[in-house]
Parts: sequence; C-alpha cells; structure tokens
Amino acid sequence: MNDEIDYKLGIIWQDVQHRRIAKIIKEVNSSSHVNYESIISQLTYYIEDHFDTEEQYMREYGYDKIVSHNNEHKDFKNKFKEIIEACFTDESFNTTISLFLNEWFYRHISEVDNELAVFLLKYEPGNA
Repeated sequence: MNDEIDYKLGIIWQDVQHRRIAKIIKEVNSSSHVNYESIISQLTYYIEDHFDTEEQYMREYGYDKIVSHNNEHKDFKNKFKEIIEACFTDESFNTTISLFLNEWFYRHISEVDNELAVFLLKYEPGNA
C-alpha cells in the first residue's frame, strides 16, 4: 500500500480509524514475516470499533444507504473469518490478508465510506 493514499474524508473519528487500518495494512505489506496473532488481534479490534462507530452514526442520522453499508461490513467480517480459518501458516495468512485488505481498503474507503462522510458532514460540518 502506498503511503500517499488519502484516507482522510473530513470526519475526524473516521479519519483516525482509517489511519489505524492503513498502519495495519502497511505492517502486513512490509514483511512476509508479520506477527500473525498481532494482526488478527488488531484487525478484530478495528472491526469492532470502526464498524460499530459507523453503524451508530448511520442509525443516528438516518443514513439512507445503511443497509448496503452494513452489508459491506458483514461481508468484510465473513471474509476475515474465512481467511483466519483457512490459513494455517503465517506465510499463507500474510499473502491472503494482504491482498484482501489492500483491495478492501481502496474500494471501501474511497467509495463507501466517502459517501457516508459526505452525508455526515451535512449534519456535523464542524467535524472536519
């Protein structure tokens, strides 16, 4: 993943959380020998924290794309679980999770989370 990726969408809490996933992805991409348990732990925490926070804001403000956005979160959780269950070596985990996270990060943040940020900025213009 490129350090130049712009994960900042103008919502402070969202940008902080995106910076966290960007650091995890950078760690996974930086070496073929990452700490398997540490990455799983970090991603598990990220999934709970980030997805729960987004879902809370979507409910609070009546986001019209909440169902499709939540489905994206469910798909991510299911794929993450599949990867953990299928990869029994650090090397296979690292390769698989790296490909998955890179694709998801670029598409989800630049498209799906960006739409949410634009919506939320209407209600929280001082959040940027």
